[in-house]
Amino acid sequence: MQKDINILITGGAGYLGSHLVMFLLNKPFLKIFAIDNFSNSNPKFINSVKKKFKKKFFFKKIDIRDEKKLSNFFLENNINVVVHLAAKIDASESFKKRKEYRSINLDSTKKLINISISNDVKKFIFASSAAVYGEVTKGNCSEKKNTNPINPYGKYKLQAEKYIIQNQKKINFIILRLFNIAGIDKFFYSFFYKRNSIFFTLVKFLVNDKKLFYINQSNSYTKDNSPVRDFIHVNDISKIIYNTILSKRSNFLVNCGIGIKVSVVKFIKTLEFVANIKINTKLRQSRIGDPTCVVSNPTLMKKTFKKLKYKNLNEILKDCFQMSLFFKKLKKTNK
Repeated sequence: MQKDINILITGGAGYLGSHLVMFLLNKPFLKIFAIDNFSNSNPKFINSVKKKFKKKFFFKKIDIRDEKKLSNFFLENNINVVVHLAAKIDASESFKKRKEYRSINLDSTKKLINISISNDVKKFIFASSAAVYGEVTKGNCSEKKNTNPINPYGKYKLQAEKYIIQNQKKINFIILRLFNIAGIDKFFYSFFYKRNSIFFTLVKFLVNDKKLFYINQSNSYTKDNSPVRDFIHVNDISKIIYNTILSKRSNFLVNCGIGIKVSVVKFIKTLEFVANIKINTKLRQSRIGDPTCVVSNPTLMKKTFKKLKYKNLNEILKDCFQMSLFFKKLKKTNK
């Protein structure tokens, strides 16, 4: 009889973490252990999952910086795999809060790696970021491309990657360089309405019937003067992480992006098409630490996870529009 795999997800109540938790709980032979400090997440999600999956889901409120509580958690539970998602992720904010970003994104990752090694964890999966590439002027980012982060957020993610790689003889690792995650499952609508990203900002814009949507200008020339990004659906990332958990392959890093260039203006125009609406936009000053263009070369990802079918931009933006309709209806009901 196959034994259960005990999986720890740090940041398990967050946007990606919650989608991953629900995805994995519906798979056989997996027990999910999650920790979170609720700094950017909703405890209601955890409570709802606890009721539904009493024997497969275990949660404890722990700040990733609390080394003592982390160590005790590992001692109490036989963790086989760690999926490290907990992080601060706002590139512009990272300039103002360098110490906090270093503490959470770098120092805590080092501590977590050391604790994982001490407790004989079999695999460590690290959610890194496309921010490690910095400003990319030519072509898409391949894993072999030079890294040159332009903000503290990307800098600390890259340093965390290097520390993990230094310990490859002591623990098996997989580093996932995540590009722009978007989309949402209907189950999660009410848990992540307040989250900040272009996806959720557009949801709030539609709900509140605002007249003008402001777009942060790109730092250098693009065709429509807006930043160019690579959007991938949150459920696709959950599938990728599930595949890395089961995979016998280890000690590698891979981009997680579709590889299609989408400017912020195009993102909004696609939403207009999908929802059959008109959105008035205006460019404003660019944000500090915001690269003009970051798009994945997805060759390795598609080769490694060849059985997966990835959602397209239209599906991501259908989620956006449906979520806005949900909250509009809720507002009317509460009046």
